[in-house]
Amino acid sequence: MKTKLFLLVIAGLLTVSVAMAQGTERAKISFGVLGGINFQNMNGKDAGGDKLENDLIIGFHVGVNVQVPIVPEFYFQPGLLFSTKGAKNTDGSITTTAKISYIELPLNLVYKAMLGNGYVMLGFGPYIGYGIGGKVKSEGGAVTVENDIEFKNVVEIGDDPLVPYFKAFDVGANLFAG
Repeated sequence: MKTKLFLLVIAGLLTVSVAMAQGTERAKISFGVLGGINFQNMNGKDAGGDKLENDLIIGFHVGVNVQVPIVPEFYFQPGLLFSTKGAKNTDGSITTTAKISYIELPLNLVYKAMLGNGYVMLGFGPYIGYGIGGKVKSEGGAVTVENDIEFKNVVEIGDDPLVPYFKAFDVGANLFAG
């Protein structure tokens, strides 16, 4: 139900933004290709209920977006991205690294002002992502174990204890400058 409501709100925002953009004289909807790096971490609890204590890792994202003018210098910028994320955890002599691939829908508000011959751009907004794959790699001494991730909302008794399970949906916030 929450997912349907979220998608309905997104559709409404897109409709309102396009309608507002079409009513302005300066309104030019533009399309773009983007790429960059991500610094991320994972929060949550482990199977024993203890809080995860992970280190940041670096990932990347590539995709497309649309800039829809709202008022002069402010834009609504939805996009569609392929993004890699994850986290690293060291416990004694064992280091575990999770790397997960997502398809993401960011919904950003962007301030874009003229500066010399170019523009300065500041943006922020929420995103929703859906996991499409990934791996967890554990290294300790001479032993390395690597497993494919499976997406599941609830881990049940009888599920394979060697398989790393993650929830498929990811939500968060973007902050960027350029």
